[in-house]
Amino acid sequence: MDVFKLNFLVVGLYLTILLSLSKADTCGVSQFCFRSPNDCFPASECTYFVGWSPSNTEGAIDFELSMSGTSGYIALGFSKDRNMANSDIIACLSDKKILRYYASSRAAPTRQTDVGLSNEATTIAGGTITCSFTRQLGLVGETNYFDLNEPHFLILAKGMRQDESIYQHTSNSRYSSDDSYDFKSETPVTQGSAQGTLVTEESAQETPVTQGSAQGTPVTLASQPRQSTTERRTNTPKSTEKSSEDPCGESQSCLRAPLNCYPASSCTYFVGWSLSQNRDELDFEFTLSGNNGYVALGFSKNGEMSNSDIIACLSSGQLSRHYAISRATPEMQDDVGVSSEKVEVVDGTIKCSFTRQLSNAGFQNFFNLSQDHFIILAKGDSNGQSITQHSQSARYASANSLDFKSAPVSVGGSEDDNFDVKIKAHGSLMVIGWIGFVSIGIVTARYLKDFLPRKTICGKPFWFRFHAMCMITAWLSFMSSFILIFITLEGWVGKSRGDDTYYHAIIGTAAVGLGTLNPIMAIFRPHPGTPRRPIFNVLHFAVGFLGWLCAIVATFYGVRIYYNTTGNVTDIDAFNVLIGFTIFIVIMFVVFELHKLSTRKKETSTDNIALDSITDTPFEEHRNRPTQRMQEQIVGSAAVRNIMYFLYVIGVTLTVVYLVITIVIKDS
Repeated sequence: MDVFKLNFLVVGLYLTILLSLSKADTCGVSQFCFRSPNDCFPASECTYFVGWSPSNTEGAIDFELSMSGTSGYIALGFSKDRNMANSDIIACLSDKKILRYYASSRAAPTRQTDVGLSNEATTIAGGTITCSFTRQLGLVGETNYFDLNEPHFLILAKGMRQDESIYQHTSNSRYSSDDSYDFKSETPVTQGSAQGTLVTEESAQETPVTQGSAQGTPVTLASQPRQSTTERRTNTPKSTEKSSEDPCGESQSCLRAPLNCYPASSCTYFVGWSLSQNRDELDFEFTLSGNNGYVALGFSKNGEMSNSDIIACLSSGQLSRHYAISRATPEMQDDVGVSSEKVEVVDGTIKCSFTRQLSNAGFQNFFNLSQDHFIILAKGDSNGQSITQHSQSARYASANSLDFKSAPVSVGGSEDDNFDVKIKAHGSLMVIGWIGFVSIGIVTARYLKDFLPRKTICGKPFWFRFHAMCMITAWLSFMSSFILIFITLEGWVGKSRGDDTYYHAIIGTAAVGLGTLNPIMAIFRPHPGTPRRPIFNVLHFAVGFLGWLCAIVATFYGVRIYYNTTGNVTDIDAFNVLIGFTIFIVIMFVVFELHKLSTRKKETSTDNIALDSITDTPFEEHRNRPTQRMQEQIVGSAAVRNIMYFLYVIGVTLTVVYLVITIVIKDS
């Protein structure tokens, strides 16, 4: 029995040792490693992991590569200067292919022959791609095949792909070594030495970490995760910092907002262009976010939509040419002079690229881009191959005309960059003023006059001061909104911007006019008890109420304009919320009126009670004194009224908050 137990313990200990060895970190033991976080193991637990060791095949190296958070591709590149331009790249695709590429610039790499690679294997689990392969150190006579007998930097990237084409990665999914590395080195690496010390390119504050032992023993080279673009720009305005990988002004010209935004997906809009090698064509790419209908790039001689040559990219993947005679919907043109079209849609953002001839004299309305032109951008809904008119808030333009044949430049857009912000501010201020403060002010003046009857503020009843405060705040809100939109649109809008915008402008202006007239009337109101006071009361209520109704109708049109611009589901919700709000206020007004009528009947018996002029109490004629039960009914009726008023204010406040949030977050 004792022998059996001893054997059992020995076997258990042996299995435990084997299990622990199977989970042991091989970095610094049997392979060199470049990874993050520090000491992560196995590779699937790392943000990125590269391991390499001499292969059993002479003159070759075995590589292992793993990166998390992608379903497109991961790539390992060898660079002579740590930049993507001029780098030899091996990409592991999500369809388990391992292919070679070469990056001649910072654009998407080009496909190469798969020479010098063997023993390829790829696994995918939980969005992490892990691959391994054997690579020949060098191949004589093979173009763009870097000889790893010489030191090289390591660069890593991940991104999306289509078939065997890999798209350019974003700036926050790229990592690189701090120094070049000799892959043939068997000399132990000491801490602080340049050769073989690998860190991410953003790790300027880090101390390189290396571990060395006897001669010929590999080392583990650790680094910290690369910070994202947003994190690195916390204290620097986005519009003033230029990414190290930004091609604008170097290999291509760009028009974008905010200034220096990169990559294109982080921009409100982005247009990049460069001359083709034969210098008679332009390669364009442009990106516009927040729409699933179409995005359009136009060339204009004066910065206006009228008389502009337009190329539209539809979310269905089609590209079409149009010509705008006026501000109405552009007319379809023949698709001439345009080639290499490509349209992508990712998370509501349409990215479009194409090659366009500089000029084509044989076709009408085909502008000659050898001459300077403005760039205009727009987005909207599409219907098959046709495009609908965009709203003014979905249009952008260059501040000046551009020379498309000049050396690469990087410029920001015009003042229209803030157009969308101004439109949101206009809508928010109108909702706060009319739907919020006016709605509460009207009900306060009509139904709350006997609330705190003995409470006065500066000699005036509490209800009057609260009503005046609501109306003054509302006037400041909607008047500033009106001035803002008038300046932003540079004057009055006509029917060329669409019927909804036209009617919204007319009805909204009527609301602002009535809302301004009413406080002017209040300043010159007759004194209480004078013959004209009842006339003023009726007119004051009628003008204010009519202006309020006009504002609600204009708000419906405003929501409809937003919905037609982007088709965002939150706009449909906002439309339903407005319908619900309208039903709510109608019901509340009916209930308030019925309650007021009921209260008047209960108070009729006390209306003619003779009061002492000093004590405000009835004389001794007790036959007209209200009973205790009648007094309790009056007090209870006031409490019910106050509760209804409180519920009304809550309903109005929730409506305003929802609508403002919807306006602010739209297309953000």
